[in-house]
Amino acid sequence: MRGKNRNRVGTVVSHLLPGADATNGVVEYEIHVPVDANVTLQSETGPIHVEKLRGDVTIEGSNALIDALDCADGHVHVKTLNGAVNLSNIRNGHIEIVSMGGDVTMTGVSGPFVKVNSNSGKIQYDGDFGAEGQYDFSSQELACVSSRPEFAANDR
Repeated sequence: MRGKNRNRVGTVVSHLLPGADATNGVVEYEIHVPVDANVTLQSETGPIHVEKLRGDVTIEGSNALIDALDCADGHVHVKTLNGAVNLSNIRNGHIEIVSMGGDVTMTGVSGPFVKVNSNSGKIQYDGDFGAEGQYDFSSQELACVSSRPEFAANDR
């Protein structure tokens, strides 16, 4: 659809045809958007991969593997039931991740607000917490693991 000074891609829906299963009925979409576009993606089981975006990104998936890399200056919101979440090189963003059972791995993620809540998945953070910002990691059943480079500030 086309609105005032905006382009919008509406909902794209896929479903399995009779006789197909999740293995032989795979459909892959590659969608290119402006770097500052706000993007919302949903998938039940298929993987979701986003990269090099500067707008707000919202991703939801039941068992979907979710990868986001090289994004900056926007909000990144992720919700998953059991799918793994991998964030890499996300800078200066407002990041919120909620996962019931999927593991969450973050490498080089920084921003003024980084929050991860997992019921039973592992949370792993590898990077510098930065000079400022609020980092909140909580897991009900498993430990949160964090590491930082040796050159990181020691005042945290």
